[in-house]
Amino acid sequence: MNPEAIQILQNIISILASNSVQEYEYIPQHEKQLPSLQKLIEIVDLLRAIIFPGYFGETIVNSRTLEYHIGVKTENLFSLLTEQIHNGLYFEIPDDDRDDL
Repeated sequence: MNPEAIQILQNIISILASNSVQEYEYIPQHEKQLPSLQKLIEIVDLLRAIIFPGYFGETIVNSRTLEYHIGVKTENLFSLLTEQIHNGLYFEIPDDDRDDL
């Protein structure tokens, strides 16, 4: 096994050994949305369009439209990330404190 594969395996073991990997059970009375797989796909698509403008996405990008293109994509990315991070962190909050959100 090459050194990179060994390092990846060690990282996986470290992550699994820590308590950072937990299973969350959806509890309907929360009445809050879980993080969305579809939104995650949108986030990855936006990141690709921002990092590689003109190669990903439907927009035709040139030197005159590059700033606008990246600005719009970044605003959309911010909104999606904010919503999905909130949805993910919502389940970390004790039940009694959820009413304050």
